[in-house]
Amino acid sequence: EANIQQSIAQGEIDLEDAMAIRRLKDVDQAEQLLIVRRKKRIKQKQEIAAQNSQMQAQVNQQTAQASAQAEAQTEQVKSLHSEHGYIFHCITSLSNDVYSQHLRTKNLIEMFGPSVFEKYIYLDTGADKDAVLKQYKDTGCWWVEDKPANAVAGALVGLNSILIEHPHNQDFNSMNVNITRVKNWQEIYNLIVD
Repeated sequence: EANIQQSIAQGEIDLEDAMAIRRLKDVDQAEQLLIVRRKKRIKQKQEIAAQNSQMQAQVNQQTAQASAQAEAQTEQVKSLHSEHGYIFHCITSLSNDVYSQHLRTKNLIEMFGPSVFEKYIYLDTGADKDAVLKQYKDTGCWWVEDKPANAVAGALVGLNSILIEHPHNQDFNSMNVNITRVKNWQEIYNLIVD
């Protein structure tokens, strides 16, 4: 019984194992079953620890890749500005909340510098951008978007509309509207510069 209690306390067996061992009348058989159950439980713990370690390594790798990709995309936007003279207008359906708008502007300036973005237009959460895009009609500006309806709206007013692929827009079919689909900012950079 003392070995059973010690094994439970150390997590080497669980209560179900302890009950099975206690049902045995033969002490030698009980000791052998205790050893078998301990080994089984220790092996399970080791397998779980190995799986957790592997999952953590995958998360770390994905985080590092996402961070590197974000850094590369930031540099591509900066390069479009500094090396090729492009300026950006931020048109976003973020929120009508002034504080949220202020934080977005502050973050963009911190990330890209004070001169990359020349104009910030904030719309209510989820709002379409049709009306705002009319002021850019037939300018031939580049329009980068991830919402298909807004990409179409940009194309319809004569912008060079680019749709960045995401899971939520994979099924979008641009039909007769001229929209270029890209996977990331590297493709956008190459499209604009070439």
